[in-house]
Amino acid sequence: MYILVFGLGIFFLLLPFLLNEKTARYLLAGYNTMSEKEREAFDLKGYLKLFRKFHFFMGLSFIVLGVLLLEFVGENALGIFLGLYPILAYIWFLIKSQRFQNSASKRNKWALAVLLLTLLGVLFLFIYGFRENKIELIDEKLVISGMYGVELPLDKLEKIELREDLPIIDRRMNGFNSGAVKRGIFREESGAKLRLLIGGKQKQLIYIKPQSGYPIYYSAAEAPNDSIYNILQKNICKD
Repeated sequence: MYILVFGLGIFFLLLPFLLNEKTARYLLAGYNTMSEKEREAFDLKGYLKLFRKFHFFMGLSFIVLGVLLLEFVGENALGIFLGLYPILAYIWFLIKSQRFQNSASKRNKWALAVLLLTLLGVLFLFIYGFRENKIELIDEKLVISGMYGVELPLDKLEKIELREDLPIIDRRMNGFNSGAVKRGIFREESGAKLRLLIGGKQKQLIYIKPQSGYPIYYSAAEAPNDSIYNILQKNICKD
């Protein structure tokens, strides 16, 4: 996570060095499609000054706030920060840069509308993604509700056990990943795919292997996983 925080922060810090009066003709969206007359009316120097100040502040604040959140709050808070902070920052930047836009103001408003819609989408994803995956036994089925939940007939389960650790995860194939909360299909280092329904950090995880489909690692957000496992074991007697 530190690599991600520092990597993105450095990226923001480097952007002002890439965009200048010479490269704006090629790199600055909107400006690169203006006519020569429109470019003459555009306050490029003022815009670049705002661009530099914004991205220097963005890069430094991204690193400082990201490290503080990771050190003193946790991975979940960092995940929310990584998802929301850049969007909110660029919404502010687009609003502040309106005075430089002139003929490109319509394009700027479209970009602002896209960012606002993206913000709403990310907020919805966080709200839905942080909802607990409930695990229950209903009508001879193991039912895990919520995001990427499943229904598994009890007679189709090969194994259910407590495990100490997740395998090494190579990448998220699809789903939600915000620090300690992981819901979706992931691929482990060996290449095998897993369904992760992890609601938080606990010392033990519940491993469920169905006869068909992806193996599942489940962890409740607060309820002890060993207690949940013991309840399930009373009804599922397969090794």
